[in-house]
Amino acid sequence: MSLSKKTDLISARIAPTIENMGFEVVDVEIKKEGPNTVLYVYIHKEGGVFIADCEKVSSEIDPIIEEMDPIEEAYYLCVSSPGADRPLKTEKDFARAMQTEVEANLYRAVDGKKHIVGILNAYDLTLGTVTLLSEDGPVTLNVKDISRIRPYIRF
Repeated sequence: MSLSKKTDLISARIAPTIENMGFEVVDVEIKKEGPNTVLYVYIHKEGGVFIADCEKVSSEIDPIIEEMDPIEEAYYLCVSSPGADRPLKTEKDFARAMQTEVEANLYRAVDGKKHIVGILNAYDLTLGTVTLLSEDGPVTLNVKDISRIRPYIRF
């Protein structure tokens, strides 16, 4: 089974439990880190995610994942908040980010730029478009051209 199918299957099985606890599953990833395999489950909740939340979610979903046995080798389970600068991936991510400043990194240049910062003004994931209001005016991007889009954090 492909890695993508495994993470989709895991996400589908653990989502109801996590949602019943008041959280949203943002992403599930399986990564090799040195000799170790790590299963990352990223969760979100309005008001933020705390360490105690991650511990509770981990203890609730661990038996579900163990029963599924989706990963052949030994692995570590890591439940975490994806962080303030997490990439926008889901419809809910885009809805939360509306009218806030985001940055988009592109696979190919649009108007001579591969990096655009602007206010997220519109998105239509069905059509595959995202519109940003940049310093140069509105820019409509094809989702396929975006390598990563995330909240822009000014320092």
